[in-house]
Amino acid sequence: MEKIKASELKKIINEVVLNRGLPVMVWGAPGIGKTEIISDTVREAEYQLLNYRLGYFEPSDIIGIPMLKDNKMTFFKWSSLPTEGKGVFFFDELTHAKPQVMGLTYQLINEFQIENYTVPEGWRHFIGASNRATDKAISNVMPSALYNRFTGGHYELVVDYDEWRVWALNHDVSPVLIEFIRYVENNTDMKWLFRQTDNQLLLTPRMWGQGVNKALSIQNEELRNKVIGGMIGEDNAATFTAFLKQYKDLPDIDKIFAGDFSWLEKPHDSSLIYIFINGWIQKLKTTQYYNNGIKAIFMLKNKEYILSALSLALKTLDSKSKNKFLTNEFYIKNAKDYIKYLQDF
Repeated sequence: MEKIKASELKKIINEVVLNRGLPVMVWGAPGIGKTEIISDTVREAEYQLLNYRLGYFEPSDIIGIPMLKDNKMTFFKWSSLPTEGKGVFFFDELTHAKPQVMGLTYQLINEFQIENYTVPEGWRHFIGASNRATDKAISNVMPSALYNRFTGGHYELVVDYDEWRVWALNHDVSPVLIEFIRYVENNTDMKWLFRQTDNQLLLTPRMWGQGVNKALSIQNEELRNKVIGGMIGEDNAATFTAFLKQYKDLPDIDKIFAGDFSWLEKPHDSSLIYIFINGWIQKLKTTQYYNNGIKAIFMLKNKEYILSALSLALKTLDSKSKNKFLTNEFYIKNAKDYIKYLQDF
């Protein structure tokens, strides 16, 4: 099965599903963002999304309830089935469904109809998603006939730190947490963003971004550490909280953007610099002191850090924000030495 990153999945949805009308199936572990990536991509393309969690469905929910009308047998369907517009049928957790329910999707995907319901032309786009059998989640075997209906291909979504970092910077994940993942992934022989064992799955992008990130706001340190231990396990939490204690001289992003550059004038550990870069990118999108923000990044002592910040900003900012960034007078004046390295962004 072809392994793909989040950015590649977005391209496949646009090119294969939306532009060519071919159904695709996405496989992957729990908590890595399958549902969110699919939903966001479809909506960004201005299509509606109908999410069918087929694990909760009975056959009659799809085929309809047989009733006599005008002396003829007809099937009354669930009222949310689309009759106009354009959109995507999204069969999330597809293999959680009963075999009979999975079987009813054959005709819908292949012939765009089921009994007396016909899929509108603008809705003839289908995506399935599910966990792999090895994930030990609730999962039934996908019938071979259904497997073959996904003529746009089967793909396994894999976790990638660089792509998760871009997502995290756009979803208000703590700059310190983002840097912790980078640091331990690069300096230990263990996986931290995503780690799966035979018995448990504690470390996932969802747990870091939704769980641990929110737990960081707990003011009581003892309670905060216990909560994080409950989320990712005691040993993992001990490593993370030790990292938090190590860095007391964190940059005050608001002060720097307001024009106080004193923090930048002192030497700092590389992790603190990357924490600053993470916070700097998040602040760029909301600050009223934009010019100070651009000035600040060029005050970093090491050109490697400056290039890292510039390239990450261009990968993270949306098209409107990117244009504002690239046309800023301070950027144009100071970025001449870096332009040739930024062509791909």
